[in-house]
Order: sequence, then C-alpha cells, then structure tokens
Amino acid sequence: MRARERFGRPAAAVAAGFLCASALAFGIVGARADEAAGPGRKDASEGMLEAQAAARAIDREVGKALEAEGLAPTGPADDAEFLRRVTLDLLGVPPTEEEVRAFLASKEPGKRAARVEELLRNPLYGDHMADLWGRLLFAGLRKYPIPEVENVFRWLAQGMNDGKGMDWLLREVVTATGNTKENPALAYTLRFRDGGIPADIGGATARLFLGVQIQCAQCHDHPYEAWKKGDFAGFAAFFNLVNPRPADPMDRKAGFVVEDPPMRTLARSKNRGGEGADIKGAARADPKFLGGAVYRDREEGSRRQALADWILARDNPWFARAMANRVWSWFFGRGIVNPVDDFRSDTPPSHPALLDTLALGFAESGWDLRFLARAVALSGTYQRTSRLPKGWQGDEAALRRFDRFYARGPVKPLSADQVFDSILRVTGMDDAFRRANRSEIERTRLFLLQQFVTQIDDDESGVAEQWAGTIPQGLLLMNGPLTQAGTRAGAQAGRGDRIGAIARENTLHRILDDTKDAAARVDRLYLTLLGRHPSEREASDAAAFAVRGRSGQGWEDLSWALLNSSEFMSNH
Repeated sequence: MRARERFGRPAAAVAAGFLCASALAFGIVGARADEAAGPGRKDASEGMLEAQAAARAIDREVGKALEAEGLAPTGPADDAEFLRRVTLDLLGVPPTEEEVRAFLASKEPGKRAARVEELLRNPLYGDHMADLWGRLLFAGLRKYPIPEVENVFRWLAQGMNDGKGMDWLLREVVTATGNTKENPALAYTLRFRDGGIPADIGGATARLFLGVQIQCAQCHDHPYEAWKKGDFAGFAAFFNLVNPRPADPMDRKAGFVVEDPPMRTLARSKNRGGEGADIKGAARADPKFLGGAVYRDREEGSRRQALADWILARDNPWFARAMANRVWSWFFGRGIVNPVDDFRSDTPPSHPALLDTLALGFAESGWDLRFLARAVALSGTYQRTSRLPKGWQGDEAALRRFDRFYARGPVKPLSADQVFDSILRVTGMDDAFRRANRSEIERTRLFLLQQFVTQIDDDESGVAEQWAGTIPQGLLLMNGPLTQAGTRAGAQAGRGDRIGAIARENTLHRILDDTKDAAARVDRLYLTLLGRHPSEREASDAAAFAVRGRSGQGWEDLSWALLNSSEFMSNH
C-alpha cells in the first residue's frame, strides 16, 4: 500500500474531505489547501456556536454506530456526576464542596454549558493542559533541577491560559533555538541530547504530532506499513544538524545552546556526515516530508521551520486528526484510533466520519484546544452516566464493546498529576501551600510530585498517560506523608516531615471544628472527597463508623478510607 493511501483513501482526498465537509458540519468556508497555518482564533460566541454544532455531530455519529451495533446507551449523568467528571477533565482536580453545592442547587437550564466556559477560563485549566502536554513533550524532564522544571511548565501553562493554539506549541518546540535558560521550549530538544539526534527527535515528532510510528523504519523497512528506511531518514534529516552544545563549557549551570546551521554548513554536511547524525545515511539524506516531496534547503528559513509549516498546512492529512484523536482520548480514556499515536491501516478509526469532523473543526478554529474541549464536554455522549444499565448481564468482552462504542460515560483512572493535585485540593493542603512561603513550598510540592510520578507514572518514554495500581503505589497513597497529613483530625507541626509542618489545619480539621452534627459532617466529607451527597445507607453507616473512638480517630479513618477509595481514584 502506498503511503498516501494509509487511511483507506489518498491523503489528498482526506484533506479535501476536511474542507468540503465544513459546510455540512459547521456552515463555514474552508481555507485554501496550501494555507500553512490555521486561521486566527474565533471569539467566544462564535467558538461556542461551532462547538455546539460539533457536539451535535458527535452525538449523531456515535448514535449511528450504536444503532448499527444494536446497543442502547445509558441515560444522562446526574449533575454531581457531570460536574466531577468535567472538572477533573478540564482542571485536573475535583470540584470543591462549595462548587458542588452551588451547582446542584442551581435551576438554570444552561448551567452545564456555562460551567464548561467557567472551567475553561480558570487558570487551573492551563496548569492541567501543561501537565498533559508536558508529560508527552518533556518526558524525563522531572529528573532535571526543580527551577528548570518550574520554568518549562509555567511557560506552557501561561500559553494555554492565553488561548494560544497547537500551532503555537508545535512551532515553539519543533523550531526552538537559543539558550535553554531563556527559551523553555528547548526542553523538547534537550530531552534527546543523551540519545540520538536526529533519529530520536524525528521519531518522537512524528508520533506526537502526526500519530505515525515511523521509528519502526529506522533500521529496516516497516514489515506491515508503507514506510521505508528512506522515509525515516528523510524525515529525520530535518533535525540532522540539531546539536545542543554547552553555552559555557566551563560552567555547567550556563545551560545549552541550540542554533540552526547556516547554508554553508548544510552544504558541507552533504559531503560528509553531519554533526549529530546517528543513523546510517541520515546526514546525507535530503529532508523529505512523509509521503510527499523532498525539501530543498533555502537561504531563508530553516529545515525545522519548513517542517513546522508542512505539519500545519491544511492539506496535511495527519496533524489535525492526530490532535483531535489525542484530545478525545483524554476525555474518553481511549482514542477513536487506538492506540492514539499509531495511525495504521490495521488500526482504523472506530468512527471515521466523527474523527474527520473533529479534525476539520479543530483546523477551522485556528488549532484551538478549547474548541475540542467544548465540543466534547457539551455532547450528550460525554454527558452519559457511567453506571451500567440495571440488571447488566454482560461479560468483560461485552463491556469492552459497550465502552468502545461510547454507550456509557467514560470511566478512567486518574493520572499521577491528578491524584497528587486532587489530594492537595480535597484535604485543604493547597491552601497551606498558598499561605506559606511560596518558593520553598513550591519546591516541596515538586519534590512530592516527583515521588508520585516515580511510583505512579514510571514510563520513561512518556507514552503511558494512565497508571494501574501496584503495591508501591498503593503504599504511597495509603501511608505517604501527604495522605497522612491530609487526613489528620488536627495536623501538627514538628512531626518530622515537611508536609506536617505545612499543614497546620486541613479540611477534616475545619469540618470537625465548624460542624458538630455527625450526619452533616458525613455529608460534607462526601461532597468534598467524592463530589456528591451520600446515599441514605452510606450516611447512616459512615456516621456510625466515624463516631467510635476518641480524639477524632473515627473521622480520620473515614476520611482516609474515602480518599483511598476507587471512586476517588477514578474519573467516572
């Protein structure tokens, strides 16, 4: 099969399909096929209208598949289930007790859409997006000094909160030059300095931004797909003279410098292996776009800038689809193409028209990630309850099929970052961090988060975005200093750990101090930790359990049990 036919129809036809489908899906006019970047971001009202149209398209396409499969979807999620799900997905943390109470009490008919907009304006949205993209782009960065990590994630979060699109992020990381002390985007290039440039950075760029695993063709022609060794060498050649060097060989703290070589250096490299070449023939290979033309070096612009232009061109068949698919997987726990970064002929999309529709809308929005977030969160598909139908009799295979066609709301484990930040929020420890000395506390926060990432997300490739429980992870969550301090009835300083010194007053302490009625205390704990009121039986059993013992021990045990429950540790 030829490379341009990898998705069942030629790449040019896929791109043309994006443009032609726009009138049907969104009522907007497609841009020129040779446009190198998406149009400017839309204003809020126009963006909302287009996201609502995309949400209807999601429900239409998912509904067609469910009908064809003979599957009846579950009903809508109640307000508590929706609020916790969408808050975790957009902010990375659960809603507060006050937010849950206000949302449940509201009778406004459009409160769900309004809440989505509020969440997208919350600064924590940028922090969460920085965690998600940072874990992919900057895998292994947490091994570096904490100030450097802070700078990279702060830069990324600020860009996301400023509404910058994926075109900004792609150009920043793929074309970055300068000193690492001044340009945080260079963390992407520095990620590969201990390995092979251009091979590693070329393979990662194709996987992360195009959803294509061309690294399989590094040493031999791909056994099942159309990619040949020449395809990989040509793509890697866009990076073949990227060679980070110390800014000051005598001062390790001076950072690294990355520059694009001048034309005369490129000319010489064609006659001998270029610096950093680590794959046979890569240095002498001409840069070549995947499934496309050879790039000829020019006096103006760099190879990496040309690659970024090509990725963002409107006739590129991979970028928009890969980005839409990845964002979809963050909301639903699986991609329309699964695995999310492996578009192949034997991994076809479960809902092809839906993927094309989302990709088109994403491109027309100016590569705006908020467009995809709105479209998904406003859809009835996303807002279904995750509870299985009453009397469910299906086996595990039936459940996988039920979930594959999105017949119920998504159920997925929290990421390491979500676990850590959620524990901070529900225990009130985030308030302690904000009140204390910020620089020292931020270092403590990152130190503990590194422990969570090491124990919970230890995939060095950055591919794994979720985790499955192990004994060390369980012990960290059950007995770690953060959990212990957060569930004390009265956190005291001087307990021998840094967190104990910070958390002089946590959520449990405040609830016990402010609320004397046992039933009301139970209700507040459930709202805080699980985002819902307890059932009548839960309320009765929890109150009876908590009032036993002395000095608040029963309340500590109840808080600890809820914090370590599967309901808290998952988004559902």
